[in-house]
Amino acid sequence: MAQQTAPIPYRKPEPPAKAPAPRPTFGGYPCPSGDCSQDKAGFRWAEDNGIVDADDCTGDSGAFIEGCRVYAQQRAPEKFGP
Repeated sequence: MAQQTAPIPYRKPEPPAKAPAPRPTFGGYPCPSGDCSQDKAGFRWAEDNGIVDADDCTGDSGAFIEGCRVYAQQRAPEKFGP
């Protein structure tokens, strides 16, 4: 007599894994914590102070300085190429 095997239960396929959401950036610089507020503050500070040279950007955080540099680079693109 033939041996009977238990039926194999149907297993629903797993949904495809979602790619992680891209990290936000400000002017091409990544915002490490996903919050670009420091970058924006640096940009506003540079705008308020008429900064046109990225070497004049200073601040308490890298993100603030990056925001300032973004503004300076937009104001003087000939210094940084096309």
